Amino acid sequence: MKEGLTHRRIMFLNSLMELKRSRLIQKTAGRIFFSAILSSLLFTSCSEVKPEEITPGTPCAHCKMGIVDMRFHSEIVTTKGRHLHFDSIECMLDYLDSQSSGTKAVWVSDYLHKGNLMDFERSVLLRSEKIGSPMGADLSAYENREEAESMKKKSGAGEILNSADVKEYIRTGWKKSQKLNFQK
Repeated sequence: MKEGLTHRRIMFLNSLMELKRSRLIQKTAGRIFFSAILSSLLFTSCSEVKPEEITPGTPCAHCKMGIVDMRFHSEIVTTKGRHLHFDSIECMLDYLDSQSSGTKAVWVSDYLHKGNLMDFERSVLLRSEKIGSPMGADLSAYENREEAESMKKKSGAGEILNSADVKEYIRTGWKKSQKLNFQK
């Protein structure tokens, strides 16, 4: 009789161990599934920010003038994900200079390739009175130095600048020469 009782105990203990294993497997599978879902949500929420298309006439976020000439359009995305559009590089930089909040992205329109927005920091800029921008800083952006040089030659005048030079120009030279009273 003791053998039968021991055999039943062993069977009972085996059943308990199988039950624990199946629960452990279920918990592990649940954790893996939850982790996969969480990872995919985080991955999609941290995906690359892309420019937003606008139609001509959209108001500039800084001066409120309608954005008409898309060759000068610029755009920023705030750290909160808000897309702000500007009628010119100078309006965008003046706006950024007056704000304390950060940005996720800053784009400028490629003057020669309509609809192509590019990273402001990587763009090559031309300041030329022969290519007047909407707010009078005479700035246009190009994908590379060769295109900027070519446009400078076509226009007959101008100065090739990088993003740091343009920021300094807007902060010191252009702002001082402006008599416009921007709405804040």
